[in-house]
Amino acid sequence: MPIYDYTCHKCGHTYEDMNSIVARDIPCGLPCVECGELAVKRDIPLTTMGADATLNADKATGGRWSELVDKMAKTTPKRYDALERSKSFNGGKLGPR
Repeated sequence: MPIYDYTCHKCGHTYEDMNSIVARDIPCGLPCVECGELAVKRDIPLTTMGADATLNADKATGGRWSELVDKMAKTTPKRYDALERSKSFNGGKLGPR
């Protein structure tokens, strides 16, 4: 089960709780254990912000991907144009492209 971060926006109390995805917002409807106010909100964990938005096959392999694609292009028919396009694919980009 995932661990979610919660913060009371009245007193600033923060805590983690392990909940199923279906039950992740249940603590938001409960009073804060510190001040008793109904101001608990689920936070976005910082670990989800660690993705490299510029990651592509070439960057991940230190340039060896382009070398491999170039070598394959010399020995395969031209119908494999997708190999050439794969050099610029960006698998880690978040949001619209």
